[in-house]
Amino acid sequence: GFFDIVTYEGNKTPSGTEDQTINHNLGCVPGCIMVKCLDQNENWCVYHKNMGSNPKYEAMHLNTSDVENGADWWNNTAPTATQFSVGAKDETNKDGKNYIAYLFADGDDSDAQIFGDNEDESIIKMGTFTTDASQNAKITGLGWEPQWVLFKCRTQSGAWRLHDSMRSMDHSGYADLRPNESDNEAFHLTTPVIGSMADGF
Repeated sequence: GFFDIVTYEGNKTPSGTEDQTINHNLGCVPGCIMVKCLDQNENWCVYHKNMGSNPKYEAMHLNTSDVENGADWWNNTAPTATQFSVGAKDETNKDGKNYIAYLFADGDDSDAQIFGDNEDESIIKMGTFTTDASQNAKITGLGWEPQWVLFKCRTQSGAWRLHDSMRSMDHSGYADLRPNESDNEAFHLTTPVIGSMADGF
């Protein structure tokens, strides 16, 4: 109901026609999957349940600032509570190469709502938001105060942004980490980047 890690071996042949299904133990439908090849230089591939018009086909790269784009990373198949699929792309499924996949639960799935006193709450959420004319947004309805937030613009090039409660998410949070860059913390001195609330951020 929160997080799982699996490893698998790719099976794509030189003709590029293979796909495969990989078992996982998340116990609910994943909202986000991050896959990385362990044996050769390849991009990190990120599946997100709200990616574009067809999440089963599209991905973003955790190590780049690129926008979302479509290719055969996920075999045009939505993940389930027990499995996810990869298609005929070297980044997720090259024959004989080893991969690691990090799976994050979709907190909107009832099978992920197993926490709290009554075992009916989620502790993770996946979603999207749209900024206003001043490039601000307020995200509510999480059901709890977040401790870790990762976001990326889907429609134009830009850095991934990672914020956490250990590095200030109290509306004075200027610092972010950027998974696609090797830089240290980036400080935005003109305005705070993020602030947490009891029900969102």
